[in-house]
Amino acid sequence: MIEILILHSHILFALYLFTKRWQEKKLSDGMLSLAVLGLTFSIGWAILGPLSRMLLHQEYELTWFTSDTLSLVMLVVVEFFFFKFYFFGEEKRVEPETTNVQNTE
Repeated sequence: MIEILILHSHILFALYLFTKRWQEKKLSDGMLSLAVLGLTFSIGWAILGPLSRMLLHQEYELTWFTSDTLSLVMLVVVEFFFFKFYFFGEEKRVEPETTNVQNTE
């Protein structure tokens, strides 16, 4: 059950991210954000899966919390910080130089 909630939250986040990037910039930026999300999810789950199997032995698994659930929970934590930095970090804005014009009247 927890796996389904995490997977559905990824789908909703993908839709939000695609729409936000598409509206703010252009369609290709929306597609690129989906690609980053998909790659992060698949590579992260592939890396954290064996790690969770080492941490949570089979005799400690419950019916609602398995090693796959643990790997997805660890993935959500890692993705939260990565996406907060990558997608929602402050954009560096270059302020135009202002010249101080003084009135000499």
